[in-house]
Amino acid sequence: MIKFFLNKFLNNLSFKLFDNRLPYFYNLFSIIFNFKILNKRLLNQKNHIDIDSLNRDGFTKVEIKFDHKFKLLKEKLYEQKIFKNQNSQYRFIINNEISKLILEIYNSNIKTTLNKLESFYNSKIIPAQIYIARNYNFENLDKEYYSNKFHMDGYLCTYLKLFINISDVDENNGPLHVISKKRTSYVVKKLKYINRNDYKSDIDIECHKHIGKSGSTLICNTTQCYHRAGVPEKSFTRDMMTITLLAFPRENIDIENILDINETDKTKTENSNELIQKLKPKNLRDTVKIYKQYKFFKQKNIFD
Repeated sequence: MIKFFLNKFLNNLSFKLFDNRLPYFYNLFSIIFNFKILNKRLLNQKNHIDIDSLNRDGFTKVEIKFDHKFKLLKEKLYEQKIFKNQNSQYRFIINNEISKLILEIYNSNIKTTLNKLESFYNSKIIPAQIYIARNYNFENLDKEYYSNKFHMDGYLCTYLKLFINISDVDENNGPLHVISKKRTSYVVKKLKYINRNDYKSDIDIECHKHIGKSGSTLICNTTQCYHRAGVPEKSFTRDMMTITLLAFPRENIDIENILDINETDKTKTENSNELIQKLKPKNLRDTVKIYKQYKFFKQKNIFD
């Protein structure tokens, strides 16, 4: 009982100090990781402007030159019979052919950008989960069908997401909204934010909207930035691929096996989720344990 009330007190104190609803030991981890593990020397290099933006704002646009494989991926996706489900969304089926295309795109187009992240986080970057979805309009905005309320993801700060527009996206398509982590305190106060279900949603907040042509890409630390999915206007939709990236302190993880995400293969999906769950420790002791793994990994490995 004492432990319960102590944790509640510390989490409420953490909210006042850090303006987020993450457990207090996640915020402590973030502070120590920022000073002890991150490779801050890279931030002054001209070819790491995008990493500097990620560190400063919590998100960054990434210029990725996709080739014919991305066009072929879109063609294969749009061959499916697309329909609006009860959650006002359609999740594209990832079959063997689409899974192989995603792997090729990851290795040929995306990998260079992620190598920079490895150097910055002094960790391996692992694509732990991928899904491709179409969002539709819905009328009752008090409901939350596809993360359309402002929130932060409840994981350690080494959890990121790569958002790739599959379709062209403008204001009408309900783009992803991201608030810079520098504005967190201001936003929490202005919205009188308590949690994702309790804040003033009728107030306009200055934020970045992930607008752009097909292939426009954004990396976001969704554990440090309030963000939400926009709701498309009537007769409009938005198609997006989301890749969950983990900065992980472990060698010899079979990335190709993870990216072979044929949806009929439940084992691989479960294995990916196991990796994600490791960045969601349940208590301070588990958080200290995984921090030590990052520390050991940094000492053992040298990233450029």
